[in-house]
Amino acid sequence: MNTFQNKFEARFYFIDDETLRRNLGDTLEYVTELTAISETYSSVVKTGFFKTVIVCTASIIEAILHFYLKKRISRTIYKNDWKYTDIKTFKVISTTPKKEIIMGYREKEVLNIEELIFNDLVKTLHSENLWQPVGLENKVDDLRKKRNKIHLMTLGSLDRAYSKEMVDEIFKTAREVILMVEAGLSN
Repeated sequence: MNTFQNKFEARFYFIDDETLRRNLGDTLEYVTELTAISETYSSVVKTGFFKTVIVCTASIIEAILHFYLKKRISRTIYKNDWKYTDIKTFKVISTTPKKEIIMGYREKEVLNIEELIFNDLVKTLHSENLWQPVGLENKVDDLRKKRNKIHLMTLGSLDRAYSKEMVDEIFKTAREVILMVEAGLSN
């Protein structure tokens, strides 16, 4: 029988990996508290809090989806792309642009679920028909894009367009993912 540290960890009762479940609970508690205290700060600090909440909530979703995919897929799955080896030029067709007829071997590599980045995780869940309800995949992908947009190096201007409403939408998406995984693992 599982014993939970607190109500945040208990929300992830369906995760049988104790370390993951505790990390999820800790992160959920952190984003919940950060969102609650954000209202007492200036807009610049509040925006920073909201960015942190988005990154952490995306991490919660990504971890849950990795766990879900590992639990639901028992067979070997392969990457979409081919790996080419022993390539030899058979005939040069043109030099500008360079075009050649080649020969070689190609094979599909085994997909290591642990190494999937968030974008590929979303696509793999799609190809395995594991998204329920319809539309949730798009919401998660939007969240992934919001998370990626936060990287300071990629910003071309000040980015303070984060609000409590945006955070509430992200929490709603996280709740839908948790419910999907919870239902999917209980079947």
